[in-house]
Amino acid sequence: MTRIFYRITRELITFFVFQKPNRIIFVQESCSGSNTYALYKLADKKTRSNYDLMLVSGLPLKHSLYDFIKWHKIIASARIIFTTHMSVKPSKKHIHFQLWHGKPLKKVGVMEHGIKEKFMPSISWLNADFIMSYSETYTTFLNACMVTDPKKYIITGAPRNDLLLMSDGKKNLKTIFGEHVSNSKIIWFAPTFRDYFGQSQGNKSFKNPFGFEKFNAKEFDDFLDQQNCKIILKPHPQEEELMIQYFKNYQVKNILILKSLDLEKLGIDFYEVLNSGEILITDYSGIFYDFLLLDKPVLFTTVDIEQYEKDRGFLVESFNNYIPGPIILNQEKLMNEIIAINVNKIDNYKNQRDWMLKFQHRYTDSNSSKRIYDFINQEVFTN
Repeated sequence: MTRIFYRITRELITFFVFQKPNRIIFVQESCSGSNTYALYKLADKKTRSNYDLMLVSGLPLKHSLYDFIKWHKIIASARIIFTTHMSVKPSKKHIHFQLWHGKPLKKVGVMEHGIKEKFMPSISWLNADFIMSYSETYTTFLNACMVTDPKKYIITGAPRNDLLLMSDGKKNLKTIFGEHVSNSKIIWFAPTFRDYFGQSQGNKSFKNPFGFEKFNAKEFDDFLDQQNCKIILKPHPQEEELMIQYFKNYQVKNILILKSLDLEKLGIDFYEVLNSGEILITDYSGIFYDFLLLDKPVLFTTVDIEQYEKDRGFLVESFNNYIPGPIILNQEKLMNEIIAINVNKIDNYKNQRDWMLKFQHRYTDSNSSKRIYDFINQEVFTN
């Protein structure tokens, strides 16, 4: 009954609200590499003068009827709606442009294990008018998961990668953490999210941030001090508390946590600090595809790959042979790789990264946002 009520309410709002012909709305779901935020921020003066641009937050899962009505009134007033997660198209008069939030590596959408056929239409993009793409490779991978007409994909590159290439990451990082990160070499650790709609994926231990079987926090902290490095952990917002609680047990100064609230308070997106890193450590997150644009080493902590593949699965065969970086399963290996890169300047995976970059990205410049605005100027507002 409640779902029917909200659907009718939404349809009434759409019918009665006046649609402004030059309004473009950007729905921002997070500060963790938001394509809508980047596209809004990077609009030039001419675009801002020609169109009514609005950046709005996504509708929270827990919201009142008043919030629901207010949010949908704003959405209904737009001509074009850009999103990164949910699909929003109130009527046929509205144009929905899906920017999504990253190149998939693990299975999503209809490719996920356990997805039943009756749910497929609800998690596909049948109502999207246009979908942002990095390349033909990106289109093929993503459309396997979010089934729709492949002609909807527009290869422009991701707006957030403009921020990645253009921002003064170290300056923005100092705004968050202060001067003590100024002279340090930054290593980012960005693991994937494992609590998926209440279902745990993989069997990684959270007794330490990397999931290693053994981990000596003091030894590792001293090592980072000697290397003049700081590791900054960017956990998923719903896993931040796990990491915070873990580090309460240790007096470490060279492992920091970047929280979502830190970014939100300062109006900074993660991609505006990510290029400050000399190395990226991840596991199964597609963030490494974007980091390729910086031509810097990537390390992979695939400590629970067998269980994770059973629980979630990957879009590629032989994951460990696919990724362009070394596999790290213990603390000693991690320290040795940091020394090799930091001290000995060894980069054994550059050729693999170069190949992967060409395979995944048509564009490697910082003009993705401009290409999207050019597209809507030529293909939307002239028709």
